Amino acid sequence: MALTFEQAVEIARKTAGRFELDVEYIAHGEGRYQFFKKGVSNPGQLADSYVIVVFEDGSVISGSSAPRYMPTVYEILDSDGNVVKTREEIRQLRQASEAEQAALDAIDDGETGEPVPVEHPYI
Repeated sequence: MALTFEQAVEIARKTAGRFELDVEYIAHGEGRYQFFKKGVSNPGQLADSYVIVVFEDGSVISGSSAPRYMPTVYEILDSDGNVVKTREEIRQLRQASEAEQAALDAIDDGETGEPVPVEHPYI
C-alpha cells in the first residue's frame, strides 16, 4: 500500500532529526517524495545531505547517496499536498533550461568573432 502525503511528510520530519524540513517545495513522482532539509551548512558534505527521499513503500534514503534517488519526472507540491507545478510545467522548464544551456555551449564551442586590435599603453 502506498503512503499518503501526510505519512510521507511525517517520515521525512523524523528523518530530518535536528534539521527543519522545507515543506514549501516537495517533489513527488516515480513512486517517491523528495524533501529538502533547512539548515544543512554544507550540501556537499558527505555525512549530512540536504535531501530526503521517501518511497511510497515507506523506505527512506537520506545522506550523501540520497540525491541519486531524486525523481526525474515529478510535480511540485506545497505543504498541504496541493500541486503547485505540474509534471508538464516542470518538463517545459527543464526543456527551456536545456535549450539555453545548449545555446551557451554552442557559443563556447564556436568562433568568438574577429580579433579586435587593442593598443596597450605599455607595449
